[in-house]
Amino acid sequence: MRVVQVTPVPETDRDMVNLAFKTRRWPASAIGAARAAGAAGAGPDAREQRWRLRLPPLLFMALTLACAPPAGQHAGSDEQLYVANAHDATVSHVSPAVGAHLGAPAIPAAPAAPQAWQVAVGHGGKRLITIGGGSTHGGEVTLSGRDSARWWTRRVDLEQHAAATLLSGDGQGHALIAYGEGTLHTRAPASACALALVNLMDGAVVGRASACAAGETVSALQLWTSVATGTDTPVNTGAPAGGAPGGGSRLWATVGVWSHRTGGRVVTLDTVAGSTLSTSPVPGVPTAILLGAGRVHVWVGQPPAEPWQGIADSDPTAAGSILTLGQPSLHAEGLVRLAEPVTAPSLGHGGDQSRPAVAYGLADAYRSLVAVDVETGTVRRLAQLPAIGSSVAVAGGKVFVAIRERDSLAVYDLTRLVSLPPVLAGRGPLALAVA
Repeated sequence: MRVVQVTPVPETDRDMVNLAFKTRRWPASAIGAARAAGAAGAGPDAREQRWRLRLPPLLFMALTLACAPPAGQHAGSDEQLYVANAHDATVSHVSPAVGAHLGAPAIPAAPAAPQAWQVAVGHGGKRLITIGGGSTHGGEVTLSGRDSARWWTRRVDLEQHAAATLLSGDGQGHALIAYGEGTLHTRAPASACALALVNLMDGAVVGRASACAAGETVSALQLWTSVATGTDTPVNTGAPAGGAPGGGSRLWATVGVWSHRTGGRVVTLDTVAGSTLSTSPVPGVPTAILLGAGRVHVWVGQPPAEPWQGIADSDPTAAGSILTLGQPSLHAEGLVRLAEPVTAPSLGHGGDQSRPAVAYGLADAYRSLVAVDVETGTVRRLAQLPAIGSSVAVAGGKVFVAIRERDSLAVYDLTRLVSLPPVLAGRGPLALAVA
């Protein structure tokens, strides 16, 4: 496994902070920002830099993309946190209850895609799927598995010349990947419209769909599960995903797409049949999709100012408003403007777990952890971060923020309302996943 030595740039380098706004993946996290801030010191070649600059809407979900528990999964003491470390090409395992890094030596860190910047987890942590970065491995998808005491890896082949841009897992046995055709020199697709549903047991593609029209690209992604109701109408009950597609539960995707010509919209798809259930316009670029029971919270960013600009040429990751839609019809229930731009949102629960009311994200060019009331748009600062944060996850009553420059996770206790000592991760932690 190749280990990349990276020297962080000084935190006072404002030019690098400005560059960070254009280099992070969008939907679920500021991963590109952190990666650019550190990798610049290592002198990346021009091709690798182009890959970073052209990353499409990503992560900022949970990572992200990305980063909250799988849609509908309630917070609990048995939740486990997984950290994709770009410079180690590993995934670390962290126990939120203990607050300690369990990746070594008792539990060896799992191998991952080179420069991994997105991760999803399945089968109780025995399956991990990651998307790689850089000019050589950018957009490659790697499945890691542990069937006994040893880890193995294999590449997931979506189709020829495919380069993945977004990843969303159900926390059980499947992941949904958005991808496009990679270019020869950068592997960064100009547009990512294809969707592939992957079985995490063996890496097989078990469903395909497309949410896009001509000229559009996928900017946000969330996989979720409904139970059988005797009708064709899905019901997001809030229960963890279970079963195989076509069985007692069904796998759906709520997808954000955008183009200069048509603007933004959100689509709900059957990931196996590929059919569209419902669609709704969005007043901007959908940058992240967070699901509660019966509701879709769409984080909306500003589109690029010029028609010739792509998503990576602007800063849509910092959402300025939240659009709440009802399921399954995606009818509008409310639009609130945030008091200030927030990125990398991860959803928590405001007491009533059936109706998520609080999201946690990053502000102040990613140096502040904030709480956002999704119904009013109120933004409240919780903690100052020691360096630029890249992604956020909520697990075990704590909020975790990946800090690439410090090889650690910042931790905030939601019960005691205080910052806790940082948790060590691998080298260059970028993306977080909860399962």
